[in-house]
Amino acid sequence: MKRYRNLILFFSLIGFLSCQSNSDKNISNDSLLIKKNIVTNTDLSDVSMLNLIVDPQSYNHKRVRVIGYLNLEFEGNGLYFHKEDYDNSICKNGLWVDMSRDSMRLPNIKKLIKNYVIVEGTFDTKTGHMGAWGGSIEKITRLEAWEPTVSPVEKKSSVHFPLSK
Repeated sequence: MKRYRNLILFFSLIGFLSCQSNSDKNISNDSLLIKKNIVTNTDLSDVSMLNLIVDPQSYNHKRVRVIGYLNLEFEGNGLYFHKEDYDNSICKNGLWVDMSRDSMRLPNIKKLIKNYVIVEGTFDTKTGHMGAWGGSIEKITRLEAWEPTVSPVEKKSSVHFPLSK
C-alpha cells in the first residue's frame, strides 16, 4: 500500500511540474506573437558578420543589418567577411544570400557584385547551398553599396606606428 501511495505522489508531482512548464511556454509564446506583429526600427540589429557566424542562435529569424563583400552567381550567392575570403573560397566566413535570379539581373544589383555592401534582411541559421555557409540572409529589404566615409581630418589625426626601428 505504501508503494502505491509513493507512486501516486510521484506521478502527481510530475503532472504538476509539466503543467507549470506548459503554462510558462504559453506565456512566452503569447509574448512572442505580440512582438512579431509589431515591427519597429528597433527590431533591426546592426551586427557584424563575425557575430552572426560565431553566435548564430542569438540572431536566428531576426532582422539584421550587416556589411560584407558580395558575390552573386549561380550556386554562389554569398556575403563574405572579407574580399580575401571570397578570393580563397572560404564560405564558412560568409553568409548565403537568398536572392532570385531575376533580382540578380537587375542593373542596380549587378553593379553591387564583387563590392562591399550593406544588407538588411532576416538572418537564418540555415547554412545555405550545400551546407557550406555560416548562415543565410533571407527576405532582403535593403542592398546597397557601402562606401566608408573617412574625412581628411580623421586621416591626418590617425597614428601610424613604424614597423621597425
